[in-house]
Amino acid sequence: MAQTKEMSFQRIEKGIETYQKKVANFQETINKSTFDNDEVLITLDFDADNIVEFMQDKFAFQPYVGLLRGVQGTLNS
Repeated sequence: MAQTKEMSFQRIEKGIETYQKKVANFQETINKSTFDNDEVLITLDFDADNIVEFMQDKFAFQPYVGLLRGVQGTLNS
């Protein structure tokens, strides 16, 4: 019985390691300039005209129920 539990634990542990590797690989593929405030600014060269154009192209009024989203919530939506 103890050996069966140990084998199950080892399978779970191996599954978690596999999952962690997949998550790490996926995170490397995410374009951070889409969701990270600082990356967006870097991509836009901190230029006011680029920022205004980005805001006009990417953002629109979107009514929703709840509290204010803030900068990160707005960028994510």
